[in-house]
Amino acid sequence: MSSGTFKSFVSPARLVESGYGIAHLEELPIEQFVRMLKKLGSLRAVQKLDGANLIVGLDREGEVYTSREQKGGKRFYAEKDFPKRSAYDGFKSASLALYRISGTLKKTLKPGQALSIEVLFGPQPNTVIYGKDSISWIAFLEPSIGDDPTIKRDFTLPDKLKNAMKGKRVTVETQVSDTTDGEIFTKQSQPVTWGFTASDYVPKEELVAAVEDIAADLESLNKFLDGDNVLAEKEGLDLTNYEVLKHKSPKLAEERDRLEQIILEKYKMPIKEKLLAVSKKQKPSLRGPGAKSQEGYNGIEGIIFADDESGEQFKVVDKDEFLAVNKFNYQVRNKIFGKILTVKDDASIEARGGMIGIAKIRCVRLFSIPGADAPSQAKKSLSSYKGEDRGETVRNIASAVKRLSFESIKRKMGAIVTSALGDLEDELQDFKEHAAEFELELKNGKKVKYTPEVRRRTLMTFAEGRKTLEALLKNIRKTGRIEDLIVLFFKRAIDEMFVKPDDKNEPEPKVPREDKNERHP
Repeated sequence: MSSGTFKSFVSPARLVESGYGIAHLEELPIEQFVRMLKKLGSLRAVQKLDGANLIVGLDREGEVYTSREQKGGKRFYAEKDFPKRSAYDGFKSASLALYRISGTLKKTLKPGQALSIEVLFGPQPNTVIYGKDSISWIAFLEPSIGDDPTIKRDFTLPDKLKNAMKGKRVTVETQVSDTTDGEIFTKQSQPVTWGFTASDYVPKEELVAAVEDIAADLESLNKFLDGDNVLAEKEGLDLTNYEVLKHKSPKLAEERDRLEQIILEKYKMPIKEKLLAVSKKQKPSLRGPGAKSQEGYNGIEGIIFADDESGEQFKVVDKDEFLAVNKFNYQVRNKIFGKILTVKDDASIEARGGMIGIAKIRCVRLFSIPGADAPSQAKKSLSSYKGEDRGETVRNIASAVKRLSFESIKRKMGAIVTSALGDLEDELQDFKEHAAEFELELKNGKKVKYTPEVRRRTLMTFAEGRKTLEALLKNIRKTGRIEDLIVLFFKRAIDEMFVKPDDKNEPEPKVPREDKNERHP
């Protein structure tokens, strides 16, 4: 019987950007799970901050920029570069503060170098309550891949910037959105004061204690993985449990599933629970004095463990507590609008993009173009209509749906959006009447309610949703031909057919209209 296969396995390191795509500990492949935990005491362990991720860097010419490029966004050099949507208020304000300390950034970073940061805009940007000194905070996280990927990532940069900005405050004034009724936005110039910090480190002694605490668990897991697999032996295969996990034989498919479940329940989760105990001891240094009187969640999001040599990372987050509270805080907002993950009619309203997402799906289906109702598939679905340019592409699509009545589609789209506005109003009134009663009971018996900040941000989402639907209805009513409706609903997918990777920050030209005197059905 073979032995030692598992212990000698070494997989290539995988570089993961901070805040995006970091796997939960229990999701790691088994060899990576063991490898990372064996060197737990030498890993960098920091609190995972619960804000919004942003990149700050110097381009190759040494100019300071911020960006959401890791989320498909654009690069910003000045206030005028930001969209006017309320969702960008925090990013814009934080960026103005960063531009104000450009001298410090240029002294610390090299041209072509970038840094991941967390924006904590307001006392409760998501689920964790902060609010120290009644200001907003920018936390320097870790080096990111910038314009010059040949620059070696320097993990001392966050602390260097934190120390350089220690005790310093920057106040910027910019337009900030708000609402009192969930219907009408107020937008006014407002000063926001920013402080600068970095993620809190987990005390080294607590890591040492954790290493000792999980040592026996790891040893037991190793013995299990190196143990002979009885089912494989019956199939005439000389394999250990670990080798079965890596074997591709269809005959062992059920056995692989069984082993994965055993490993998860008997080994991975007990180890995770011990690391969660470490996480629950941590207190955010950015927490304000009034946080304990709030009705919300008073823990941290979790801990990120990172090997700065290999770039590998994992996170330890309490899914039964933190993720449950997070979902609770967003449950109403997600019913209004979000990313369309599926267009299946039997899927949850949240998965279909909320009320607004469903309204858009219903409108697009009126074109009767298979697959075009799913945003992620729209480009592929429309690719057969691609012409020499955007204008020709629009005309090709229009020709394909010429059997449809423009006036009929326009009328039906208007009715769909009007109905969505009515549903949104009903949901808003229900929220206003019952928000104070919303309550989540956690497995530990603790009860969580909506904090004033969560209620305010939820009302903001209602107002944003109303604004989005009203703008869509207005644009539908302005259309005078089928081509206009095609551009309204498919502009992004059509643009993607003609945009090169290095053109992402370039403004897209409008689809040209044909002769205004040309007759259309």
